[in-house]
Amino acid sequence: MNNFNLEALQTLTPIEFENLVQTLLVKMGFNASTTKASGDGGIDIIAINEQPIVGGKYVIQCKRYATGNNIGEPVIRELYGVMHAENANKGILITTSDFSKQAIVFAQDKAIELITGQSLLNLLNKYLDDLSENFSSDVGYETDEDLFEEGTIRNEPPDFRGVKWGDSLHNYKDMVFIREGGMGGSICNRVADSKRLGSATTDTPLYFFDQQSRFYQVRIDYHGKGNYDAILSYLFKNYGKPLDYGDYSYGWAGEKIDIWLTYDKGLTGLLSLHTNQLIEKF
Repeated sequence: MNNFNLEALQTLTPIEFENLVQTLLVKMGFNASTTKASGDGGIDIIAINEQPIVGGKYVIQCKRYATGNNIGEPVIRELYGVMHAENANKGILITTSDFSKQAIVFAQDKAIELITGQSLLNLLNKYLDDLSENFSSDVGYETDEDLFEEGTIRNEPPDFRGVKWGDSLHNYKDMVFIREGGMGGSICNRVADSKRLGSATTDTPLYFFDQQSRFYQVRIDYHGKGNYDAILSYLFKNYGKPLDYGDYSYGWAGEKIDIWLTYDKGLTGLLSLHTNQLIEKF
């Protein structure tokens, strides 16, 4: 029995959504593979149709957007440019939302197909049996984390890599002062700190301490869509379903800790974890 619906699709991480679309394309007869490189030029999936006459290369972008957050014309223009750069026969943009009037008009006389959320549901219900059958339980679909409200942190972290929230800077001898912080405190990094988070490669984490030398925030910068996807998948697995603010922005709220993840369309991104227990005391 089919159980596809937009609400379920919109809880998937971008990686999970891309994998679902790739599975759909394979069921439809395409030779399809997801792109994992961070410099993929905005392509999520490359699909080859080997049938005569209608065959060729298709470049596909997947946008798992919230309902009402419609795809605008600039995104379609970007896809059109990628099509030409890749010498593709057709470009397809698949979303869980819809498209603006300007986006639809721009695509009308071009080899671009726009798949809305409703059209995607129709294809999924035709070619696939069940959402849960297309994902194992370790990706977080229909697991114990569904008991947690969306956007609420599951397994709230008491520290970051052993540095406890609210602890004094003076307790960590491996901290190296970088510069003064905006609150009159200190921004530091750590000797030999890891530049890995899950499977993602990041810049060196920055640790923020307030005027009383208490640890209140860690900031991690990263680069590229591949690392964005890897970090989001890591956070989803460890802390549960986030709130989707659109434009590659997600948030998790805890009793003592808040998490914020952003990404700037192929350039750089930011992950921030901070305690909400000290903010009022600044």
